[in-house]
Amino acid sequence: MKRFLRESIADITSLGGLKIAPDGDFAAWVVSKPDVVNDCYSYELHAVRLPGGEPFRLTSGGVESTFCWLDATSLIFPSFRTNADKAAAQNGVHLTVFHRISLLGGEASEHFRVPLSNAMPLGIADGKILLSAYCDRRRTEGEFQMAHSAEKNADTGQQSKARDAFKVCDEQTYRHDALGYANKLRRRLFLYDLSCGTLTAVTSPGFNVEDVAIAANGEIVYCGAEQGCQKKLSHGIFACHAGTGGHRVIAEDTGYHIFKLLPACGKIIFWGYKAPENMGFFLEDMLSLPMDSGAVQVECLLEPAVGTLFHSDITRLSGATAHAEGDALLILLHERLQARIHRWEGGDTFAPVTPEALKVFSFDRQGDTLLCVGTETVGLQEIFAVDMRSGGFLKLTRYNDAFEYALSAPEYLAFQGRDGMEMDGFVIPPLNHVKGVRAPGILMIHGGPHVAYGDVLVCDMQALAAAGYFVFYCNPRGSGGRGRDFADINGRYGTVDYEDILRFTDKVLDVWADIDPDRLGVTGGSYGGFMTNWIITHTERFNAAVSQCSIANWFTMYFTSDVPYFVRAEMDGTPYENSDRLWRASPIRYIQDARTPTLFLQYEMDFRCPIQEAIQMYSGLLEVGVDTRLIMFEGDNHTMTTTGKPSHRIRREAEMHQWFDAYLQVK
Repeated sequence: MKRFLRESIADITSLGGLKIAPDGDFAAWVVSKPDVVNDCYSYELHAVRLPGGEPFRLTSGGVESTFCWLDATSLIFPSFRTNADKAAAQNGVHLTVFHRISLLGGEASEHFRVPLSNAMPLGIADGKILLSAYCDRRRTEGEFQMAHSAEKNADTGQQSKARDAFKVCDEQTYRHDALGYANKLRRRLFLYDLSCGTLTAVTSPGFNVEDVAIAANGEIVYCGAEQGCQKKLSHGIFACHAGTGGHRVIAEDTGYHIFKLLPACGKIIFWGYKAPENMGFFLEDMLSLPMDSGAVQVECLLEPAVGTLFHSDITRLSGATAHAEGDALLILLHERLQARIHRWEGGDTFAPVTPEALKVFSFDRQGDTLLCVGTETVGLQEIFAVDMRSGGFLKLTRYNDAFEYALSAPEYLAFQGRDGMEMDGFVIPPLNHVKGVRAPGILMIHGGPHVAYGDVLVCDMQALAAAGYFVFYCNPRGSGGRGRDFADINGRYGTVDYEDILRFTDKVLDVWADIDPDRLGVTGGSYGGFMTNWIITHTERFNAAVSQCSIANWFTMYFTSDVPYFVRAEMDGTPYENSDRLWRASPIRYIQDARTPTLFLQYEMDFRCPIQEAIQMYSGLLEVGVDTRLIMFEGDNHTMTTTGKPSHRIRREAEMHQWFDAYLQVK
């Protein structure tokens, strides 16, 4: 088998957007692969007839990344298929062209077009198509009527380009990671009526939609808030009848920052954080409201996390994590080293319906059919069918069977924290390692901090193992999937988490005698970048470090990151409320103690952990005479390791390897 190299990412297929047709006879999904030649990503729609059919390709344009079912045998998707439409969009014209394709055969054909940029189809409500799109709130309602002449389209494009020629900021959310500069940008909902070709706005120009679902009665239920110059963190829940256009308020302000809602069990179930105090992305409360109106009820305080928290770069696509089942709910929960679908029928009891051997990323259910996007241990994504009675599962797709690379399996290694709690860690030996031969070791630290490592494939780890390194990693306090108390390190960054990581390092060196303690490296991104910065300013036991999209200074993070409320929650205060606590936890404060040669990898459009964080550390190390280097990747954002240009991902990996090779001297 081949050795895993940094270029091997081109052979990884990612899946997502899985949806079963209304009658359950077909299922469709999105397939994506890196296109190294054109330095982009290809997307296609694939489908299968259930049960037992062979998967087949629906589209081959390379750009079809979203869809919705139009009826039991056909779906619609956005795509530009003429040079004129592509040119119009590139010239600033607001345009999305939707095509229809039948799964019974035939080519895709244009179905309709709307004057919205990058509109996404969400489903059918009362015979109308529900769309979402990010829109400039300054657009007039007249601009949402399709311009039919080339001259009018050109004028519209010139107006849009002129509007975007200057970055004017007069709102708190003036930029957003992955969206870029987002001043005046709002996610809006629209209904398109196929019978008469009209586009109607569901939400107002200033309202930003966080999530939306279509209830069984066809009513559109959505959450969000009217956003002004100050960002409103708590959301309301509202409904719109697609047929009549009537709107109603279910809850003007729930007091929660809602990240998902679902009409289920005769009410509206939603998940969120108490705003603003619990905006640290891990205190998910499971709540509900009556379908009509009423007070918010707490269904349960979740200890497992909603969705899959595994740190991995094998997936680029998302999908559904909850599904209504009459008086029950299917929900994907991450608990310790498992990501499984559970059935909930009320109270605090969640019964798993998928096996431990399958790690689920997203799923859909129709009737007796349960399909999911998942992986087996150190595997790549495929579509699986699960028997809910037996827990057995069957692999329906074989996209990654051709991934013929030799991988080094993670070996589980438990360790104890200071209070005696058992914690989870792993060691990946070098590929084809010969016992008794010493090799350098790399400590890897995940982001979040409220995500988690497991025995899933991480390309960085396998590339380092293939290059002759031991790789070891753990889930210290602060990690997700082990409950609220474990994840709560608010105001304690660099204390209990740092101690856990060093205890794990001691355990690894004690158990694995072949790891050379004099040739240790450390790396991590986001929170892992913060911890890398913390480690190099607090200990000299590591001989080299690579800090990625990191945090150096909680003062600058608060005032320049697109998520200042995260800083407030995680630090238990703001620079003007609790300056001592923020300064104590800032690695830049201790820069004069740093001695470790450190490479900084930073993405220029990263607004989550902005570029000045890396610049501060880089400048500080230069000031104190420590070897350092800063690489900035133009155009990439905080999710660069999974969504960045393939050439940038490969260059990033090369820079990391060269840095470790130079200081840890692989032999």
